[in-house]
Amino acid sequence: KAGLADDGASRTMFPSIFSRPRRAGMLVVLAVAAVVVSVLFLTPVHSLDDTEVVALKDMQLVWNPPGWDGVPSCSWPNITCGKEGHVVRLVLTSLYMYGPEITDNAGAKIPGTIGNLVYLRYLSLNDNSFTGIIPPSIGNLTCLEHLDLSFNRLGGFLPPTIGNLKNLTYLSVDGNSDPGPGLTGELPSELSQLTQLRALGVSMNRFVGTLPDLTGMTELRHLVVGFNEFWGGLEQLGLLPSLRSVGVNACQFSGPLPATMASNHLKSFGCWKNHLSGSLPDWVCSLPDGRNDYHDLSDNDWTCPLPSCCDTNESLQCGDCKSSN
Repeated sequence: KAGLADDGASRTMFPSIFSRPRRAGMLVVLAVAAVVVSVLFLTPVHSLDDTEVVALKDMQLVWNPPGWDGVPSCSWPNITCGKEGHVVRLVLTSLYMYGPEITDNAGAKIPGTIGNLVYLRYLSLNDNSFTGIIPPSIGNLTCLEHLDLSFNRLGGFLPPTIGNLKNLTYLSVDGNSDPGPGLTGELPSELSQLTQLRALGVSMNRFVGTLPDLTGMTELRHLVVGFNEFWGGLEQLGLLPSLRSVGVNACQFSGPLPATMASNHLKSFGCWKNHLSGSLPDWVCSLPDGRNDYHDLSDNDWTCPLPSCCDTNESLQCGDCKSSN
């Protein structure tokens, strides 16, 4: 009893309990705890939109990707969410997803609800044996900068809504005709609206017609359109100032190559097996001749004589020519 009542003794035996620094420290702890509580209970928690959840559930059902179990969330593999809690990146490549309901090894389809993922900036679904069409709802993904649907078994047309994706810098639908049906029809004129593109690949499909106007694509570095049924001329390639590589092999292009090229950066050019004609322009002699370089201009209807670089540049294959007489 004396000990509890003797205030001086208690302070002497346990000085740290009653000291002013201790009381100040406890106040700091309480203040920090109050901040934590306010963050947990007063700050809104960002999460997937209901429409995003619908899209991911459809993909879960149709594709059955590994690790996509339970309720859709940003913790699923191959998904990246941004600071606001929305899906901004989806990378599902070389998984050959058939889905639980696919029994004939025909491949799964891309659900139309993919257009619900309106915050996506990067979408790569290449090499998965997907069948069916590219849904027009792909045009809803106006934040997209990278779209890769290559080496699947897709058919149908490239939807005109692709022109809505004005932030795209990379677009590839290459390789859908081996072994699939391939994309068909003409490339939509709306493709011309993608003026930020740096890489465009539509090779190894069953496209027909002439190329749309590409001259607004001043940033375009890589153009690969070969192994289709395109026809018409290639003059507009000479107006693209940023071109590094061009592949227009095995089509039905005709007429002369551009007399000059606006690009001073051209490193690779292939136009093998077309119906191109006329004299080979001087710029072909500026194509690099290195160990890893290869430029095939053969199997066309060039007019003789061929430039001397066709013999001196070991990386350049010009093929035969015909007399102008």
